[in-house]
Amino acid sequence: MDYKLLINNRFFRHLAVQFNLVISFLGFIMVLTVMLQMLTTYSWRDPISYHYDGGGRSTGREEFVGRICTSRNWSRGFDVISERQRFWRLLADDRHNLLYCAIPKVACSSFKTYIAKATGKVGSGRVTVHSVRYLNSIGLGYLNQPITGNIDYKLTTYSKLIVVRHPFDRLMSAYSNKFVEEGYYSKAFAKHILKEFADRVTYDSHGIMRISLNQFLFLISKYYYRGFLDRHWQSYYDLCHPCDVHYDKIIKLETLDEDISAFTRHYTDDDTGHGGHLSGPEYGEKL
Repeated sequence: MDYKLLINNRFFRHLAVQFNLVISFLGFIMVLTVMLQMLTTYSWRDPISYHYDGGGRSTGREEFVGRICTSRNWSRGFDVISERQRFWRLLADDRHNLLYCAIPKVACSSFKTYIAKATGKVGSGRVTVHSVRYLNSIGLGYLNQPITGNIDYKLTTYSKLIVVRHPFDRLMSAYSNKFVEEGYYSKAFAKHILKEFADRVTYDSHGIMRISLNQFLFLISKYYYRGFLDRHWQSYYDLCHPCDVHYDKIIKLETLDEDISAFTRHYTDDDTGHGGHLSGPEYGEKL
């Protein structure tokens, strides 16, 4: 027996085990680091995400967000005329005096469809609520559009609604939908992906780059304000400005059945054509 070979084999096996342990530990540290970065650069800068379960049900949430915004001095202030583009996610329903901040990956398709049907101008065809032109054609518009008129008046007098979900659940949904099920986003953000993970990128059978959830979170934490930004994972704070727009209704997706009356009470049976209900299967978009 070649004892030198045996000793070498044992040595290398031992070395391989130690190496795998080190790699596993470094992987854990990387995940932990990314999550900490996410907390400091993404969720914790958002008053709604700051203490997601704070404030109890819908009524207490508005007060909680107000306290956080005041204590952290997070109100940026704005001029409604020169900064009109900031309100590109606030959909105005003039018939019911309601402003709804449409946040992607938080059932916004379902809520916009409900609001569209309540205009009474929706026919039997497809309701294309992600088309601004279509919404304008049935009397709806976003506040950044001149068609919506006096936005200062609407921000002051209309009821204002925002629907949220746990921020990490929303990130998981965005990753699954945009980077696992679809290929467009991998191409759109190829520069950032290749810059960080050129030697670790995998490709599917169609030649489309695929990234892991950890890589997705890392890119957000590092490049959120440097190009790796999209409305599907943009923060509530940046999309809806909750420290400047005082929402009187904050609905959580997790407690939707309990909270939904804060929204549907604006609508009658005649408005919606289906009894003013929004529940269960009507949340048809990918969550």
